[in-house]
Amino acid sequence: MNSRTRCVKMKRLRIGYVKFLLHYIYDAIHLIMKEFYHFLILGMWVFIAPTLSSQTIPSTNLSIDSMLSEMHRGKLDIAQIQAFSAKMNSKSFNGNTDSLLQIVLEYALDKKLHELAYFIQNELIDYYQIARQTDKIEYYCLQNIALLREEFPDSSLIGDLAFLGRNYVEMGDFRRADSVLKQTEALIPKFPDDPDIYKLYSAKGVKELYGGNYKNVIAEAKKGLAYCLDSIPAQRRHMTSLLSHAFTELSQFDSALRYQDITMQTFDDDTLTLQYAHVLATKGIIYFEQSEYAESIGWFQRAFEIYAAADNMIGVSSMNNELGLIYLKLRDYELAAEKFKAALEQIKPFHHPNFEAIFKSNLGLAYLKMGDYNQARTVLVETMEFSEEHGFSEVLHRTMVYMS
Repeated sequence: MNSRTRCVKMKRLRIGYVKFLLHYIYDAIHLIMKEFYHFLILGMWVFIAPTLSSQTIPSTNLSIDSMLSEMHRGKLDIAQIQAFSAKMNSKSFNGNTDSLLQIVLEYALDKKLHELAYFIQNELIDYYQIARQTDKIEYYCLQNIALLREEFPDSSLIGDLAFLGRNYVEMGDFRRADSVLKQTEALIPKFPDDPDIYKLYSAKGVKELYGGNYKNVIAEAKKGLAYCLDSIPAQRRHMTSLLSHAFTELSQFDSALRYQDITMQTFDDDTLTLQYAHVLATKGIIYFEQSEYAESIGWFQRAFEIYAAADNMIGVSSMNNELGLIYLKLRDYELAAEKFKAALEQIKPFHHPNFEAIFKSNLGLAYLKMGDYNQARTVLVETMEFSEEHGFSEVLHRTMVYMS
């Protein structure tokens, strides 16, 4: 690679994966494209459980099998089924959660329990966000909107439409995103007190994030903050985190850290979950962008420990990738390669090809920096073929730059 190529500064790409539902917070994945990719899962709730039927629901001390049996016998009220489903989803039983939630949804539809059906479909949306299955998210969003229109015609659709529009942004379908978000905004005069209005501005902010219009992200996030309820920290948490991301992209690090500190203050000892791990990791990225690598390592390591304690291997893999990027900067290329290889192995069982492509590309760069050109070429050619097969043009372009 010649010196001119090394100096190429590619346009950054940050993809935010943001959740709006009040009790689901946000979930996000963002990528930064500069000399290499950052990769970060935002606010993930996944806890991988070792078994299925042996897991118990804390409030009942009953196994999942027993809870399902009690439900079908009519022994549980709607509130108990909702609590059971939410706890089941928060555990993410090794990919079986959607099947279990489908059982509950079929029960709700059969019994014409419309509120429960709406709730469970939101749980499925929550689950598929983590899996990045935007087609299924779209399906259940549309199902919920249809259910509300048919069974609760006087209810506001602001939150559901905003979330659907946000999903179209994630799908890259900006035409439909604009159409849905315009429909959403048109409802505000009719429902000016809807607590979900902030979700509209969140969706618009994320759309601007995709376009790299960071000043517009800030404007939309601040509009959203005006609609956030002080009594619901999750709402403000999402908006302040979005602001922090935008200021990071603008290299306004003092503002980025200030909003990230505000985000951290919305947690307490009972909410130091995987959401909190995201906040720690985001601070790590902010310090990374300022070349404060020792400080950055500390924040990533703290996030790593939370993910590892929860057996959340997607989070663990993302932190290994972040640490690998730091060691590239510190010129410890062997350790960087070790971290990238670990990240790659940890993500493979989850079948996220976009993550695999990013981790492969970073691994190839590490080998290149080490001077192991044969290994670098092998990995980078694999990355190019893999990226082309899956349509990951950004990763493909970057890898081609490495190869030149």
